[in-house]
Parts: sequence; C-alpha cells; structure tokens
Amino acid sequence: MQDIYDAAKSIEGIAYHTPLLQSATLTKSTGANVHLKLECFQPTRVFKVRGATNKIKSTPPDAVIVTASSGNHGFAISYVSNLLGRKAIVCVPKTANQDKVNAIRQYGAEVVAVGTKYEDAYEEALRVVYRVHGRLAHPFEDPLVIAGQGTIALEMLADNPRLETVFVPIGGGGLISGIAFAAKNLKRSFKIIGVQSVNAPSTAEAFRAGHPVAVKIAPTIADGIIAKQASEITLEIIRKYVDDIVLVSDQQIEEVLLTLLRNDHILSEPSGAVGIAALKYAYKPKPHEEIAVVISGGNISIDYLTNLLRAN
Repeated sequence: MQDIYDAAKSIEGIAYHTPLLQSATLTKSTGANVHLKLECFQPTRVFKVRGATNKIKSTPPDAVIVTASSGNHGFAISYVSNLLGRKAIVCVPKTANQDKVNAIRQYGAEVVAVGTKYEDAYEEALRVVYRVHGRLAHPFEDPLVIAGQGTIALEMLADNPRLETVFVPIGGGGLISGIAFAAKNLKRSFKIIGVQSVNAPSTAEAFRAGHPVAVKIAPTIADGIIAKQASEITLEIIRKYVDDIVLVSDQQIEEVLLTLLRNDHILSEPSGAVGIAALKYAYKPKPHEEIAVVISGGNISIDYLTNLLRAN
C-alpha cells in the first residue's frame, strides 16, 4: 500500500484526479447507484498516464525509456516523457490503431513499427533496450506501473467511501491489479469484477484454471484489452483480490457505447466501456448498491465512431 500512496504523490501534476460521476441513466435502469470513474478525462484520455508517470519518474533522468504498446500505453509514455524532457522509443505492431500511433508521434517519441502483433513489438523493444542501454517500461508487468494504476482506487474511495463494487476492464491486468490490491486493502468487503471481451478471454480463462493458458483470440472492437496470455505477475494479484471476471460481446459493447454517448454525453473507446456492458448484461445488482464503473479510456477511432453512428 505504501507503494500506491507514494505513486499518488509521484503522479501529482501530470495525471488528473478524475471525476466520479453518477450516471442518472444507469442508476435508473439498474436500480443501483452507478458512478462512472472517468479515466477518459485524463490528459491522454486513458488511465495509462498514471503507471507511465510513476515508472518514468523512478528511472535515472538520462535513461532512454523504451516500451512496446498497441497504442494507449505508448501514448502515455510519449506524453509523460515529453513533459519531463525524456527520450522515449515506442515499439508498435504495424497493425496498431493509426490514430493512437499518431498521438504517440505527436509528443515526440520515436516510433518503431514491426510485425503484426504486440508480441512482435515487445521482442523488438527488448532489442532496443539492449542497443540503447535504455529502461523498459512494461505496460503491466511492473510493480511501479501497477502501483500507479492503483491510485484510481484511492481516489474512488476518497470521493465515495460507500462504494461496494467496481467493474474494471482487463487487458494485461495492470489496471485491475492495482485497483483490486488497493481497494481490498482499504475496504475488505469491496467487490472487484473484471471484464474482458468474449473474443479475447485470456485472463478469464487463467482466473478459472489457476494458471496462464493459451486461448484463441478472435478479432474484437475492444482492441485495447487484447492479451494473448495472462501475465503471471498480474494473475497472482487478480486471483487473490478479484471476485469474478465476466465476458461481454462486441454487440453489447457497441450498444453501451451509444447509450453512454447519447444519455451521459461521455465518449469512450470500446475497451473503456466494457464495464458498463458487464453491468447491464452480466450482473444483477442489489437495490441501491453503490457501484463504480471504470471508463478506462476515450481514444476511439474516428473512422470506427463515424461508421457506428451512421449505422445507428
């Protein structure tokens, strides 16, 4: 817990204390008191700035920061490095969301595009670290990154100590690991529910099996939470502190994306809205249950959003 309290101080002035906004629409439709933790209001429009800041500030000031990312983590590394006057290199797969890649470049990081999947980018990042004598900033398999993401729980419980349940998206698991560890240590009765796409259920399957397992990954609009296999580091935390992991479909995600935009005027990316889909389709809340849903990011593809609005 001290690591998370230290991270809260470390990220001050760079990451925002984001709003915990009650959703009148979701409160009425579910019978619970539903609040949205709006990480899409971060300066990078995604929670990743928390862990990135805590990690970068822990490294020597002359070290090159190197990472692999499919988009959001790389954007956060580039943004924070620019603010702190640091050099950063971000390795991305050639198939990465181009809007996110453009955002990485916008803040000055060098982009290395390689291969067709995250694993290709990660292998290249390891080579780059060796070549430039840099420091690797892993998106989730790093205690400093996990501690940075855990600051979300500190904020939520400070803003609403009555909270009972939180829905959290899972990709590599850094976000839910930090939140679950902090929340359970602050309030043992707190219920943590992770959410993945039915097309990329790596952590859900590992959660049930008790160890990382290889799963078949199908295309999904929730590209920010695709992980081929669960991380051993985050899985250990998840199995100890997370109560359940549920799966949602692309159709369910699209429905809540539109509902969130129309009724709450919040623009989320598909990966960021999976918690609402889980609340709506995979959970029966108690009357007046105090629920938080982490809207983890808002970096939605303009082309995808345009097509979605035209179709609906």
